[in-house]
Amino acid sequence: DAADSAAANGAGITIGGAGATLIYTHATTSWDMNKPLNVTGTGSFSGLVSIGGATNATGAAKLHVADGTGAGLEVIPQTGNDRVTLLSYDRNSTAYQTLDFDGSDIHFNISGSEKMRLDSSGNVELNGTFTVGVDDTGYDVKFFGATSGSFMLWDESDDSLELTDSTYIKLGDSGDFKMWHDGSNTFLSNEGVGHVYIQNTADDKDIIFKSDNGSGGTTTYLTIDGGITSIMAYKDILVANDGTDGNIKLGASQDLVLNHDGTDSNI
Repeated sequence: DAADSAAANGAGITIGGAGATLIYTHATTSWDMNKPLNVTGTGSFSGLVSIGGATNATGAAKLHVADGTGAGLEVIPQTGNDRVTLLSYDRNSTAYQTLDFDGSDIHFNISGSEKMRLDSSGNVELNGTFTVGVDDTGYDVKFFGATSGSFMLWDESDDSLELTDSTYIKLGDSGDFKMWHDGSNTFLSNEGVGHVYIQNTADDKDIIFKSDNGSGGTTTYLTIDGGITSIMAYKDILVANDGTDGNIKLGASQDLVLNHDGTDSNI
């Protein structure tokens, strides 16, 4: 039993041959090998398995792998809660990251703070900023709806956020204001309560309404001029209905009325 004696420390039991040695050392109560170990059967270990020579960082690990520079990886069973932790650490910076497997969810943690969770239903919870790509190098991101063919796409090559036809943008708690394109026409619709405000708060600036000019371009039809505080019409204004529904009314009490009844003009 010399190998179990402190007097045998540093010598212990040595098995050698062809440059390979297997030594049992009393001081560390460990077997040390200088050649690879090939195992073709099943191995069972009740204590810590350490690869790389360093002691384990947590004291609770069952498998420890170190790279010799201060970084390492550990597998840690959590007794009593059916949980296994995969821990990566760097002794030089005191930083560490863990993956916790609790039987249903996977938890991604950095220095003890959970940053992401993946549950058994495939739901992902993020606790931080989510970035796709880097400045000047992006990627497409697509969100599908419940209706076939309906989706929203961030198209990185077009630098655009794109929605398919008849896919709504809804604003308000109840989705009262809607914007969409149906493949032929574009709609802005307030379908709840309240007024619709079109507002420009820039000093002395205008609200300008433009449309087709009949020759393949566009032109201004109406300007609400904030500089001279006037409404300026650049095209004919047509009141199309003949009779009482086609009146032009002036004055706070609409005292002056102009209309055409299909035969005569009236003031």
